[in-house]
Amino acid sequence: MLNPYVKNLNQYKNNEILTATPEKLMIMLYDAAIQFLIKAGKAIEANNPEEICNNVIGCQKILREFMKTIDLENGIEVGRHLFRFYDKLVRKLYQVNRRRDTEALEYVINELKVLRKTFLEAIDIAAKEKAENIPLIDEQDA
Repeated sequence: MLNPYVKNLNQYKNNEILTATPEKLMIMLYDAAIQFLIKAGKAIEANNPEEICNNVIGCQKILREFMKTIDLENGIEVGRHLFRFYDKLVRKLYQVNRRRDTEALEYVINELKVLRKTFLEAIDIAAKEKAENIPLIDEQDA
């Protein structure tokens, strides 16, 4: 019999995803990618090739989704650099999967944490700028 708390937790997670802003979804994806890699690291320690593979592939899928969202045709140079950087991380993860390369694993985890933090800071700056540009009282109503 399924634990009723599990059903409620799954419903909560679904609602959180469905109601999240695009920015929040991006942060949630970074969190998921990092969690996949933490699990992959534990699977390397436990010598569990199937778990290593599943978790590395999970992270790679997220990185590829990020890559799909970058407009390379009309995008700015930063987008092209970010695309190449994501591609580098995906290739590093092949090393993790094939050679159980824990240095490559730690490298990718650290880079994802830096990217997550950077995007959080950018989201915060954008929110502050938006709040500063919106008048508290409509001048026509005053």
